[in-house]
Amino acid sequence: MNKEALMIAIKNTEDLYKVLRPISNEEVHSKLKVVTEILQDILNEIAPGEAYKDKRVYCKGCRNEIYNQGTLAKQCWYLPSAEIVLRKKVHINQRPPWNQEPITTLNCYWEEKYVFVKPDQVC
Repeated sequence: MNKEALMIAIKNTEDLYKVLRPISNEEVHSKLKVVTEILQDILNEIAPGEAYKDKRVYCKGCRNEIYNQGTLAKQCWYLPSAEIVLRKKVHINQRPPWNQEPITTLNCYWEEKYVFVKPDQVC
């Protein structure tokens, strides 16, 4: 399996999670997460550093993204342990219910005046 195929498989797994989220249970969610992690590990073995580059797509707009530019540090210190997750982006002044669609982001993503809550959370 080449790195392009693995990156497509990772993306397809994330898309599958989005489709199954409303109709599946936690067991399915956890299995999809494990599949994504395995694919990321394989990608990192055949192309070291590529798994991190793939995660950097989700760093855009994060307050800590400046550390991925190579000027202050080699990379953000959260990046190696960051997980790709689905979260609802909620402005701090938004009143419940939070009915917006979840977005794919990193669990360490930090944007001023926003909080990121689990996809099933409405208040």
